[in-house]
Amino acid sequence: MNDDTIDLFLAPADETAPVLPDGLDPAAARLADKPERDEHKLFVGAGDPDDLPSQRWAVIAADTPRGRTLVEQLQPLIEARQDQQGAPVQVFHAPAEALTRPAKARKWLNGVVKLLKDKDDPRYLTLLGGPDELPLTLERGIPGDRFPGRLAFAEPEHYRAYAERIAEIEVPKREGPAIHLHAVQDGSRAAGKAAAHLVTPLRDALKERAATTGLPKALHERGLLAAARAARGGVLLTTSHGAGAPRGGWADRASQLELQGALKLEMGSRIEAPAVAEGSWVEAGAWVAFACFSAGTPSRSALWHWIRRMNQEDNWQKPAESVLRSLPVEDSPGFIAALPQAALLNPLGPQVFIGHIDLAFELSFRDWAEEEQQPAHKPFYQLVDALAEGHRAGNAMATTLRKTVAELNAALVDDYNEEEDARQYGEPFEVRRRWRGFTWVRRQDLGGFILLGDPAARVG
Repeated sequence: MNDDTIDLFLAPADETAPVLPDGLDPAAARLADKPERDEHKLFVGAGDPDDLPSQRWAVIAADTPRGRTLVEQLQPLIEARQDQQGAPVQVFHAPAEALTRPAKARKWLNGVVKLLKDKDDPRYLTLLGGPDELPLTLERGIPGDRFPGRLAFAEPEHYRAYAERIAEIEVPKREGPAIHLHAVQDGSRAAGKAAAHLVTPLRDALKERAATTGLPKALHERGLLAAARAARGGVLLTTSHGAGAPRGGWADRASQLELQGALKLEMGSRIEAPAVAEGSWVEAGAWVAFACFSAGTPSRSALWHWIRRMNQEDNWQKPAESVLRSLPVEDSPGFIAALPQAALLNPLGPQVFIGHIDLAFELSFRDWAEEEQQPAHKPFYQLVDALAEGHRAGNAMATTLRKTVAELNAALVDDYNEEEDARQYGEPFEVRRRWRGFTWVRRQDLGGFILLGDPAARVG
């Protein structure tokens, strides 16, 4: 296996081979954007972050008739959280002007917070609706010391079904390890790297707390379906390619909504929404799915400018074109994938789903720079560990993946500032183009993970 490439976890929906079977030349990372200063806080606030009476739980919905309908459908869960926190649940209806850019979303959210007393300032924020109702710009504008999660289903009654299940859920007693790891092995370069640089290090670090499948020398030689059943009341992490556009493009939007983000398995098969809609599948637990578009597809990729620059370069034009096929066309709304929707509506399904709503590259978990202070897979170890230990899902996300995104962005901004200072004072400065490019891609990559489900859910 050649580690000196950047591999993508995306495969055409109608083929076995991945979109980029040979990966990308690492030099492509040098085309990355210059970062903007991230206003998110790097660390969470005071008090026990899992304590609802002190942290509070609130709902955000669009200021539309459907937004108000979704709030009504969520009442069983609203009432349950209200009882648990001992205070009324705040419901915020986001106006249209707050949904256009992250900066405007932050401004609106900060304005809302200022109207509340400190003790009523909620940190657990449940967003209602898909990206076509509450755009990802709003979610990305939520400060880093908050714990967001999103519920997005096709029909209003689906929100009530989920709310009733979570409000009354009793996490079953675990039988066996709390964490299950499954690496799909389809013979591709990307799948091999996920096994070697993510699943194997997690298995070695978690020891007896984890059961592993899909590796050549796995502790338990069982398939994904068995692993999903065994993860009852626990955590399942899977690595695979996500299904993207066929080589000829999607026949229609309905096909894309149905299949994009499905998990590609060995021998060309895949896990689609119907497969997780019934039967025990990570029952009452948490499912972390590493694959392109496993959580959904954005209206505009956070990697759009980078991919477009590659498309203008002769060396990378062909691979860039193959990736662009799966990204939305101009003005096309984003969407939540059918797979997590079906899993969350399954009466025997997970409480939360953590997946990618954009392109997923290996840089989010693979060590690639000598100056790294910690293994790149560590945020994923921290995430599954926090979930399995019973921390609320939103807190687990904020203190692992979201915190790492903020740290990476701060490192990039500092590096550019140091270059500018050196220029101003006429001092020498060595530009680390490879480091900048890889750090930027990793920041965008990790920033694509979102939490679907109630952020206050806990599985431990």
